[in-house]
Amino acid sequence: MALDNFLTLFTLSNLRYIFSSLQFQDIFDILFTAFLIYLLFWFLRRTKSLPVIFGVLIFLIVYLISYSFRFSLTYKILQTFIGAFIVVLVIIFQEEIKRFFYFLGSVKFKKIHLFSISETLNTLGDTIFMMANRKIGALIVLLGKESIDPYVSGGIEINAKISPPLILSIFNPSGPAHDGALIIEGNEIKKFGVYLPLSKDLKQLKNYGTRHRAGLGISEKTDSLCVIVSEEKGTVSVAQDGVFKNINDKSELKETLSLFFSSLTQEPNRKIAKGIFSFIKRNVLLAVASLIVSFLMWLGISYPNLGIIQKNFIVPIELTNVNSNYVVENLKPLEVIATFSGKNQDFKFLDPSNLRIIIDLAQIEKPGKLTVSLTKDNIKYPSSLSLINLDPDKVQFKVSLKENSSVLETATSTLFK
Repeated sequence: MALDNFLTLFTLSNLRYIFSSLQFQDIFDILFTAFLIYLLFWFLRRTKSLPVIFGVLIFLIVYLISYSFRFSLTYKILQTFIGAFIVVLVIIFQEEIKRFFYFLGSVKFKKIHLFSISETLNTLGDTIFMMANRKIGALIVLLGKESIDPYVSGGIEINAKISPPLILSIFNPSGPAHDGALIIEGNEIKKFGVYLPLSKDLKQLKNYGTRHRAGLGISEKTDSLCVIVSEEKGTVSVAQDGVFKNINDKSELKETLSLFFSSLTQEPNRKIAKGIFSFIKRNVLLAVASLIVSFLMWLGISYPNLGIIQKNFIVPIELTNVNSNYVVENLKPLEVIATFSGKNQDFKFLDPSNLRIIIDLAQIEKPGKLTVSLTKDNIKYPSSLSLINLDPDKVQFKVSLKENSSVLETATSTLFK
């Protein structure tokens, strides 16, 4: 059965054979695929879609079990759904697919100037807790590196420097745009009165209103940080990466904002490796799962091709740089059998129609019969393959002067006697 064949892969002898057959490009291939799977899992978890993926995996596992143990009824029923499975997945994940490509295409690698952070922290900290004490509701979005444009609507552009009077006037309860969000980039207010997407996370949104739903919603879709001031309770909360956090005092808010701004101002060349390591460390189980899935995928695709095989190809002989006064005759043989060895998958990069035995005649100084020994330098092929043999390994031919060249040479020699 298929399940038995799969389980035999994990015997000690097979595992030794598999790991001994691993090449550098295979390791890189597995790690790169694991990174893509990790990125996909992380994104789906961030968009609250990971449970759906687990449901899909369970469905596939049941399908494979029914096939392996020949549960004909179950297999036939599930096979009916498999036919339209890709279309169903696209329909289910159409919103996540759109977000994923927005995520890939809308990252902005901007950098905030360090000198503005201290002033911005003090201004925001003082103003936000001033509004909290007065029970003035507020919704402030601090932009990260990703664009929020695909997810927001409305708003009025202002492009003004942050100041307490300006923020207080925008969130004045009698003002026309006090229910919208304020967008801050660096130390500037970009827009106000902006409408944000609403979160559907009912567990975290218990006992919270629309303003908190909007703050959590934008944090689920982008890397921005959102500060929410409750109009009813006079409390301060922040939403980041789809998670709420209550802020107790001004110093805690400044520390949270400082960490957020610092993540935007890190020097890429010095901090990016540390940042990636820290990110994966926080999601170590996800990273291990991605690596296992990637290895199993590679195993399923590449295991039948791990053995080294040999293939023969008939290769024509091509003469280059032939002197215009010469003619090549009696070329023997016209073709050579080239034997290559390598993995079955490596032969996929070889196009037999492009194979040629190249013999360069640029160094031929006089006519006559010639014999040329063939080596691997006479043929070009993918570096992943090895040339085992050329049969025959010698080529014979005759180089003669063209008739008009002979007449011209005789006339020239007679003229200068």
